[in-house]
Amino acid sequence: MITTIIVVASLALAGAFSLAWLLKPDLREQIEAPKHLFHDQVRQYDRGVQDARERSEGAADEPE
Repeated sequence: MITTIIVVASLALAGAFSLAWLLKPDLREQIEAPKHLFHDQVRQYDRGVQDARERSEGAADEPE
C-alpha cells in the first residue's frame, strides 16, 4: 500500500514538473542557467589557457 502511494506521488510530481517545464519558458531558463554558466566558464578557461600557451610559444621563438 505505501509503495503504491510513493510510486503514484513520484509519478504525479514528475508529471507536474514536466508540464511546468514545457509551459513556462522562464522556469526553463532558470533551471538551465547553471548549465549555461558552467559552459561559459569552461569556454573562458580554455581561451585563457590557449592564450597563455600561445604567448609562451611566441616568447620561446623570439631571439634573446
